[in-house]
Amino acid sequence: AVRAGLESGREEITKTENLSKTGLCFYSSMELSQGETIRLAVGITPDLPETEVSARVVWQRSAGGREHYLYGVRLLDAD
Repeated sequence: AVRAGLESGREEITKTENLSKTGLCFYSSMELSQGETIRLAVGITPDLPETEVSARVVWQRSAGGREHYLYGVRLLDAD
């Protein structure tokens, strides 16, 4: 799971499609713009605290259903 947060304070807990050292892909009902910077908190296991990082939206695809969008983001703290 991932917690995505916007500068406006809006947050959403959702699921990831995949994760790498430099980015991740996740589902969201929030409408984000390409190039927008967001905050992500990723929990690897319940025993460890979440890791929070900044990320930039690289691409967006329609996912249909309740989770309307699939986003690809680049982790900025990974640079």
